[in-house]
Amino acid sequence: MSSTTLDAVLHNPRLPSLPAVAVELIEMTSQPDLDLRQIAALIETDQALSVKIIRTVNSSYYGLPRPCASINQAIVYLGLNSVKTLALGFCLVDSVDEDDGVGFDYASYWRHELYSAAAARLMASATEKVEDDTAFLAALVQDIGMPALYRAFRDVYLQVIDLARGKHANLLDIEQRAIKITHAEVGAALAERWNLPPELVACIRYHHESDQANGEHQTIVRIVELSQIAAEVTGTHEVDTLARFRELGESWFGFSREESDEILRKTEEAAGELAQLFRVDLGNRERVEELLARAEAQRNGSYGTSNDPRASGNGVRRLYGESALIDHAVSTSGESPAMNNVVGLFVCHCRRLKMAGSGSNHHKVQESEVVRDALHRSLTTCLGECNSIAPINDREIAFVTIGKDEDQLCRQAEELRRKVADVTVRLVGVSPTSAVHASIDMGVRLATCRVEPGTERPDREQYRRLLSAARELPIDDEKAVQAATVNQPGAPSVVQAA
Repeated sequence: MSSTTLDAVLHNPRLPSLPAVAVELIEMTSQPDLDLRQIAALIETDQALSVKIIRTVNSSYYGLPRPCASINQAIVYLGLNSVKTLALGFCLVDSVDEDDGVGFDYASYWRHELYSAAAARLMASATEKVEDDTAFLAALVQDIGMPALYRAFRDVYLQVIDLARGKHANLLDIEQRAIKITHAEVGAALAERWNLPPELVACIRYHHESDQANGEHQTIVRIVELSQIAAEVTGTHEVDTLARFRELGESWFGFSREESDEILRKTEEAAGELAQLFRVDLGNRERVEELLARAEAQRNGSYGTSNDPRASGNGVRRLYGESALIDHAVSTSGESPAMNNVVGLFVCHCRRLKMAGSGSNHHKVQESEVVRDALHRSLTTCLGECNSIAPINDREIAFVTIGKDEDQLCRQAEELRRKVADVTVRLVGVSPTSAVHASIDMGVRLATCRVEPGTERPDREQYRRLLSAARELPIDDEKAVQAATVNQPGAPSVVQAA
């Protein structure tokens, strides 16, 4: 971590700040002699905050047997820690407000945090080793460094997020390479400035690296790290992420597969209730039950076949996750490629949309199945019907092809980008008012392997290595990392990829 960069970020005037009532609440609750009536009176000085807390306490999320009419009653019914957690949670959400109409995807950010918070509360209850409400708040604030970095680096940090490809765990490495500091480091520094409790600071600092937390805080940090994996399961729909959640749940807390799956089901239900209370749009996500069924079908070998009841009726094969792609690629790669030919794995995503009639202007849009399926249609138009073109998650389409060498495959990728850019597709759901017509500025990740003489065709292990090695081609956002590295907080340049 660069101390100079951290100082520059922390002195940025656009940095999130806690409301006065939250600052005073933290100070009052840290005193040895608590006066609950004074704390209730403090919260009630903020009428909007009081209304939010009472509405939440009376919701099905807590399921109280009788209605609550005041903050005093809320403290009696739920306890001080629960009310403090709600107050700080709402204050933090308000502090990270949308400071402009474009740029950082606050809706996606808060979706991830609400799912994490819901999962953390459930896992804390299951382990009985950590206060439920403390785990909830820790998960809710774990990524507070992300909006802080956006406000310091603006477009450069958006490019960092794009490079993570929806994989939250990828952020630390990309942040360190690009801007020499991570959202975990900045978030922990903010938490210390706000005088948040040490366990919350530890959760923010180590939520991607819980093994580095000290013994006193390691349990809650592991709960928070696992909670963000649970959120990623519901966001990426990837069977491999589900497998990782199950594996760590068993290793860290002794959860059986059935118990881990039940936590995911309850997380989905709780996140739905929290979204209404925090006024967050959860968007359209695959149901957890459908993901679990798909994982089971894949384990039994029926996924992706004509017997798979989850096949889509809109012409887009619903393949998600690395394992599904690998199985599909092996089954559809066709006859043996000629000796010494190179197998290429293309992973494509939509970088930006160019709206019809907007001249040369491009628009960055929220990643969604609508955009991804539009990319699928564009690729099918350019390549023809090909069974190996398939989604692997909410944002990426992958397919396998054969080339003479890697250079030829790179040229094919650039030619395909130009062809896709010339195709106009209709999108429903991107604009709030009507369907739009647009062309797609596509990015490509590519991995290759040479087929040795005598090899029938790539096996599963070869495809697995290909997928893990897929790298962004120079024509796309890799330039953003190189450019972001030389930018300083407060004065980032806007990088335009070729």
